[in-house]
Amino acid sequence: MEKIALFAVAAVVAIIVLVILVRMPLPKAVVAPATIPGTTMNSGESAIIYRFAVSAERADVKIEQIYLTSSQGVSLTNLYLYDNNDIQLPGALYYSSEGKIRYWPDWPIVIPKGTTKIFNLRGNVAGQGTLIIFMEDMAVEKGSVKGLPSVVITL
Repeated sequence: MEKIALFAVAAVVAIIVLVILVRMPLPKAVVAPATIPGTTMNSGESAIIYRFAVSAERADVKIEQIYLTSSQGVSLTNLYLYDNNDIQLPGALYYSSEGKIRYWPDWPIVIPKGTTKIFNLRGNVAGQGTLIIFMEDMAVEKGSVKGLPSVVITL
């Protein structure tokens, strides 16, 4: 009798663990910084100022918004997001005087399962000193990715 009760308890625990695992969202996106062509540029120059890669490991990833932050004291203009094929991605890109950079694509950017896409933020940088940019957050379908390392550019 004790063996049957113990078996029943073990079966119930196994079912509960299985239900919890099925309901847990699987990590879908892995985001990593990618090397930019240079970390020194002339004031007023147009260049790639941030590059990152997004990998879809377990399922398709849909990027809905991208949030970046840059250091203040340097002026950024003509900001655009490009894919690695040098195609400008359609959407709204907003840069505030507080150094916040926000990108909302016209439609979600889809990265198929098992693939990686590289993205480039391009713009004109003016001023003197150091520009530091990091990804604050990237909103993806059913979640977000936070806290990528920064890129430091000397002007």
